[in-house]
Amino acid sequence: IWAEERRQGTDELVLTIPAGDFDVVLGKYLAAVAIFTVSLVFSMLANLWVLVQLGSPDLGLFVGTYIGYWFVGLAMLAVGMVASFLTANLTVGFILGALFNAPLAFSAAVETIVKDPRLAQAVEQWSLAAQVRDFERGVISLSSMSYFIMIAVVMLYVSMVLIGRRHW
Repeated sequence: IWAEERRQGTDELVLTIPAGDFDVVLGKYLAAVAIFTVSLVFSMLANLWVLVQLGSPDLGLFVGTYIGYWFVGLAMLAVGMVASFLTANLTVGFILGALFNAPLAFSAAVETIVKDPRLAQAVEQWSLAAQVRDFERGVISLSSMSYFIMIAVVMLYVSMVLIGRRHW
């Protein structure tokens, strides 16, 4: 999202347009969310078509799971946006994005690292897998949605801070 802009030098043009940091960050984020949403909808339609051909799928469970995937994508895109802002290299930005998203993805398996069961359960409860569990059951829970939205909001704020530092 940002690495290619920095590599080509077009980030200076983006940062000098008559828009605030919030507008620039939100615009880039919403563009990434739009691309992700379109690809997810195509995936959903293709999978639905196959499932309908094979039998009669539970549409509530199916749609709930895809809504969960969309919320996961919202959070991970925002984290990746921060990682992309830290470098001018696309490959390094991808690797940083994967590393920054790894704690979200792998904290469900924390019991293999942390031997204290109470601590492991507390960390696992905040993992991405635990938050997606409701969506996988076809339940759209407010707590899970707020978890992913808060991650996105915090990461967008970090992006705004990084842009503000870039101005100076």
